Amino acid sequence: MKTRTLNELRACKPCYDPVRWVPEGWEGTAIDLLNIKECPAEDRILMVIKKGLYYTNKQLRLFACDCAEHALSRIKDPDPRSVAAIEIARRHAEGNAKEEELYAAGYAAGYAAYYAAYYADDYAAECAARCAAYYADDYAEREWQVERLKEYAREAI
Repeated sequence: MKTRTLNELRACKPCYDPVRWVPEGWEGTAIDLLNIKECPAEDRILMVIKKGLYYTNKQLRLFACDCAEHALSRIKDPDPRSVAAIEIARRHAEGNAKEEELYAAGYAAGYAAYYAAYYADDYAAECAARCAAYYADDYAEREWQVERLKEYAREAI
C-alpha cells in the first residue's frame, strides 16, 4: 500500500492545508487518511482520489462506476442507457472496451438526462425527486464512498 507524506499531500494543492487534519511530519496510506473521522468525508475522499496519489487510473475509473451504480440502485427503473454507460465504462477500465464505445455510451446517457430534463415534464419531475432523495442522504452516501475506497486500498496490498 502506498504511503505518502504531508508534503506530497500539499503538492496536490488541496483547498486547505492538510495540517488541519494531520500533524507536521505525517505520513500514511489512503486508509489512514480515510480513517480521520474529524475530517469531513468529502474532504477525505477528495484528498485520496487525486490522480496518482494513492490509486491507479483503473481503480479511480472503477470507483466512479461503483458510485454511479450505487446511485442508480436507488432508482426503481433506471434508464437503460445509463446502465449501459456504466457497464461500458467498467469494461473500458478493465481494458475490454474501445474509446468509441465509451464515448457512444456516454453520449447516449447524456442524451437520456437531457431528454428527461427538457422534454418529458413528468419524467423530469420524477428525476428531480429522485435527485433530492439522493442528496438528502448525502452523509450516508459519502460514508459509503469512504468505505468503498478503503476496499480498493486493501485490494492493492
